[in-house]
Amino acid sequence: MSIEPSLRVAAQAGSGTHPSQVVVARTVEEVEGLREAWETSRVSDIDSDIDYFLTVVRHAPGVLRPHVVLIRRPGQPALMAVARLERLHVPVSLGYRTVMRAAAGDRGDLRRPGRHRGGCRRETAHR
Repeated sequence: MSIEPSLRVAAQAGSGTHPSQVVVARTVEEVEGLREAWETSRVSDIDSDIDYFLTVVRHAPGVLRPHVVLIRRPGQPALMAVARLERLHVPVSLGYRTVMRAAAGDRGDLRRPGRHRGGCRRETAHR
């Protein structure tokens, strides 16, 4: 797989002589550069489809940009965390009356917090 040169890549100390590689994609084009790695995870949920994710990022109101982290580990399956930055309007209430709607940024999908992809078990993903 080739990595687009615009992706941010950082070598991390790994176990053994081969370091892990962390790739952070913050634009639609950079996420497209991760398509091959994304599709090898073979997750069938519609929310996990790269084309669905990019459609939401491009067209949903309030979405600022994607934020995808890919961790390649020698001899182990790759890990991927998929999120999008959104501008949300949070109601500020006093009693039963909404007094204002404050803008707040969010890092992730509020509908499904704690989602992860890749070759790790759910119980080890939260360590």
